[in-house]
Amino acid sequence: MTIQECYEAIGGNYKDVLGRLQSEALIRRFTLKFLEDQSYLQLKQALENKNYEDAFRSAHTLKGVCQNLSFDRLYEVSDKSLPNQIYSQNLIKVMQEKIDFFKSNSGMNSIDYNASSGKLTIINEKRKIIYQRDDPGFDVFKVLEVSEKDIQNIVDLLEQTSIKNKEISLQIKARFRNKRQMYNLKLHTLWTPLKKDGYIGIIGYFDIVK
Repeated sequence: MTIQECYEAIGGNYKDVLGRLQSEALIRRFTLKFLEDQSYLQLKQALENKNYEDAFRSAHTLKGVCQNLSFDRLYEVSDKSLPNQIYSQNLIKVMQEKIDFFKSNSGMNSIDYNASSGKLTIINEKRKIIYQRDDPGFDVFKVLEVSEKDIQNIVDLLEQTSIKNKEISLQIKARFRNKRQMYNLKLHTLWTPLKKDGYIGIIGYFDIVK
């Protein structure tokens, strides 16, 4: 089977990709490389884990590759793999919400947590990453020596948040930069209609109680 016959069999547009790449050898090379692409498997896993942010990125990558290689039929399928327009609008809204929050609280130690993947990032006031973990089992409270009482208080307050009541504020005692002291902690939960059972992430900041 020639590469052109292969395109015809899978519903691709060989004439279009030839016009783009100008070489059958390049078409063959990138087509074979496509077989090694992990975007579909990543998309499937992300959807199973309800990690919509990663799912969107994988679907977007898959769609882009299919478009560049003129795999028209596969492109149409990948384009429908997520409610792209609705999801894109919600993703942009959440990203803008994060930008606005951190902009209004610049110059403070910040927190960014993805509830789906478990990824946690803590950045100091100089925008340097202090902690970054992708392990959902990572216990940041233990590292920062937060008491069980303060942890339970945080959990209880977070359970009371909603799309209409997103923020909590409290004081906790923690060890940061080798010094244990009182901190003001403000957490802002992030929500999207695509996830019905709770917030998709938490952003926040903390600073020393003066």
